[in-house]
Amino acid sequence: MKLFLATPASMSDEKATTIRNQLSQAIANDKIEIVLAADDYRENFAELGGWAPWIMHVSTGVDYMTRKPVYEMIICVQRFVGKATHQIVQQALHAGKIVGLFADGTIHTVRGVRQVDGENWVDGWEIVT
Repeated sequence: MKLFLATPASMSDEKATTIRNQLSQAIANDKIEIVLAADDYRENFAELGGWAPWIMHVSTGVDYMTRKPVYEMIICVQRFVGKATHQIVQQALHAGKIVGLFADGTIHTVRGVRQVDGENWVDGWEIVT
């Protein structure tokens, strides 16, 4: 199972890796691969051709060869998120995927996302648990 860790673009790779390690310990399941947002972005964004196809790839994409979802779970690391993460969360929830918020060492179930400032593309949406 692959899990997408929705870390903000402004977060350092070191901090994102630390959070991934903490999440890995909290889950304690060897069968879950945790992929950092920055890693997927670097690997796929240019080839996919832009924001809309990349967001779709993360939220609802299917592996061409295996026909399995690219990601079966989306985990956010901040309550306030930017435009791309908001869209990923919205599409994943609509597709019936598991979406969570990892905070204080616990994964909280995400029920939705609401706009708090549509002009703020960095953290203008709030994760609702």
